[in-house]
Amino acid sequence: MAKFIIIKKKIIFYYILALFFLLVLIFLFFSLKNNDFTDENTINVFTPINSKNHSDFDLTGDGINDKIEITKENNKYLVNIKSNNKEYPLINKEGSIYLGDYTNKWPIKIDVFDLSRDNIPEIIVRTSLNNLPINYIFNWNGESFINILTTSDNLVGILDSTNNKSSKFFSLSSKKGDSSSKGFILLYDSLKDISFSNTKIPSLSHIQKFIDVIEAPYDLLTPPDIFSSEINSSELSILWNLNKDINRYSFQNGYFIDYDWNKDGEATGISWLLSFEQINSKDDSVIPKELLIYLDIKKDQYNNFKIYSIQKL
Repeated sequence: MAKFIIIKKKIIFYYILALFFLLVLIFLFFSLKNNDFTDENTINVFTPINSKNHSDFDLTGDGINDKIEITKENNKYLVNIKSNNKEYPLINKEGSIYLGDYTNKWPIKIDVFDLSRDNIPEIIVRTSLNNLPINYIFNWNGESFINILTTSDNLVGILDSTNNKSSKFFSLSSKKGDSSSKGFILLYDSLKDISFSNTKIPSLSHIQKFIDVIEAPYDLLTPPDIFSSEINSSELSILWNLNKDINRYSFQNGYFIDYDWNKDGEATGISWLLSFEQINSKDDSVIPKELLIYLDIKKDQYNNFKIYSIQKL
């Protein structure tokens, strides 16, 4: 009898072990599956669409993925949406298909984001015209893509991107700061101006100081107090590896989007993508090019924003 009980205990033990592993596998499966439920209509700030890549999105709400095609003509950018065997050119408010200038130093960037949360994403185009920034938002009205907003600021971005508040789009000047900020909410395909709310862009002062660091014609002896003590030293070394004895840098434009919030709905994590013109100051024959930098800014344990990551893209 004792031998029989020992065998039974072993069998029970093996059953429990097998059940444990089965539960672990089920947990992993649903965890990975839930990750697939992230907004497929959102481009991560790491990889905006440009002339070298493209992604497919359902931009018309018909359940079929559409293609964004960027081309150039007469040194100008054109953007066409290919949807269900039809083509829809993006046309600005002036009635032109030419959205910006084609230059190596300032490539066009397109982000796709559902500002209205109606499951039909908007198209955000960031480019330059006559060496100045220009930004467009296009919205599908059921028949075509309409240019519902155009701004000429060098910073644009989204707050309350995926929390329980309405997503908000902002456009402002990096030099003038919050006093120049214009805010909008997209409701039922109509933009509502919320600039009167005087929303402060989180971590903006850090961005302004970071731009100053990059644009300075020399390497700083010590960086300003905008970086986390936890930042990877190899990433921080980017600041001293810009070859400023040869190159000089000028800020062009930037894009931001928040991704984390506290219990009060205040942003605690923001991604920034900053574009600089890189000019060889020793050789005029070298064509200026773009320096693209990604920043991850989060609040630390003292509730202060700090830069936790720098990456050259």
